[in-house]
Amino acid sequence: MHAKQASAKRIGNQQPGRNASIALLALASLVACGGRTTLLLSDTEDGGVADGGAGGRGGASSGGAGSGTSGAAAGGASGSLGGGGGAGALGRPLWRESRAPFCVEDPALVDRLDVWSDERGVYVLTAAAYAQHTIYFNGGGGWTPYFHIERELGLAELTGFRSGPLIEYGAANCIIQFIENGVQRCSGAAPWVQHIFAVNAALAYALSDDRLLRYDGLLWRQLGEPLVLPSGKALGHAVWADQTSVFVVGNAGFLSLSTNGVMKAIPRVEAPAVDYVSAWGFAANDLWAAGRDGQLVNYDGKSWSTALTQSGECSTILGMWGDSGTLYFHTSNMIGVRSDGGVRQLMSWPCGGPVTVQSLWGTSANEVFIALWDARAAAHDCAATLMWFDGKSFSAL
Repeated sequence: MHAKQASAKRIGNQQPGRNASIALLALASLVACGGRTTLLLSDTEDGGVADGGAGGRGGASSGGAGSGTSGAAAGGASGSLGGGGGAGALGRPLWRESRAPFCVEDPALVDRLDVWSDERGVYVLTAAAYAQHTIYFNGGGGWTPYFHIERELGLAELTGFRSGPLIEYGAANCIIQFIENGVQRCSGAAPWVQHIFAVNAALAYALSDDRLLRYDGLLWRQLGEPLVLPSGKALGHAVWADQTSVFVVGNAGFLSLSTNGVMKAIPRVEAPAVDYVSAWGFAANDLWAAGRDGQLVNYDGKSWSTALTQSGECSTILGMWGDSGTLYFHTSNMIGVRSDGGVRQLMSWPCGGPVTVQSLWGTSANEVFIALWDARAAAHDCAATLMWFDGKSFSAL
C-alpha cells in the first residue's frame, strides 16, 4: 500500500529456500487469457507450466506438452520449449473454485495495481491517473468487476475493513473514500494521505504529512500533536496498529510507538538513521520497519536488531504483510519472507527489468496474494496479473 501496488500468472513450481540464490525467472511463456494472451513467467529450472485457466507451453522439446493442471507440466527441463499444453480449464482450479486468471483488458489504462484481501476474497484496484479506477473481486468463483469510477484525479491505493467497506485513498477527488454495496462515500478530507491501516470497523489510522489521523467509526480526527524529529518536522510514511498500539515510521529514522494514545519516539541506537518506508507488527514488542536503503529491522520491545541488509537500486522494501509471526515483504523485483527466525527470498526478477512487483497482501500465512506488472505486454495483452502463495509454491490467480 503506501508502497504497495498489484497482479500475475502462475510462476513455475518455485520452491522457497531451494538454494541460497533463488534462480531468476527468465523464460516467458504465453497463456491464453479470455481470448488475449498473458505473459507467464516460469522458473528456468522447471519444465512447462499450465494453469487451471489455460494450459501453458510444454517443457523441453524432448519432453511432453504441458498438462492442463495447476502444477508444473511433465515436460523435461532442458532444451527448447515444447508444444502447447492442454486447456487448463479442464484441470484443477487456480484458487478455490476460480479457474480463469485475472487479466486487465487494456494495460494502457493502468498505472497502478493494488491488491487487498479478507475472508470474503481478493480485491484488486486498477487505476490510471486522470482516468478510470476499477476494483475487481474474486470470492473463489472467478473474477468480476466490483466497483468502477469513471474518472478519478490522481492515483489511489486500496485497503479495507475486514468484512466491511473497502477504502480507496490518495485520489484528489476525495482523499479517503469508503466503498460498500455499490455505494461510494467520501469519508475524510485531508491535503494528502500517505497510508491507511484499518484495525476494525471502529478503529483505523491514516498518515497525512506530519499528522496521524484516527478513525472512530464515524469521523477522522487528528491524534495528538504533529509528528516531529529532533531536527524538525517528520513525514510519516507507513503505519501499523492493533487494538492497543500504533506504530509509525517515516523520514530520517523516524520510528514512533503509542500504547496509551501518545506517540513517543522509539530509541533507535541499533537501528540506522534512514528513511523508513514500510511497517508491520505482530505486537508492541514485535515491530518491523523497512528502510529505503534495503534494511529490515525488528523491535522486540527493548531494542532493535537488523534481520536483513540489502544494497542496490532495487533494494527498498516497498511493502509488508504478516500473520502468525510470518512476515512477507517485497521490493520492486523480489518477494521474500521472514519466518522461523530466518529471512529468505521466495522469488526474484532482474532489477530494472520489465517485471515489477506492485503489491502484496494476505489472509493467512498460507494464503498470500501478489500483484505483478509486465511491461513487455502489448496493448490488450494481460500485463497485469496475480499470483498467490500457499506457503510452499506459487500459482496463478
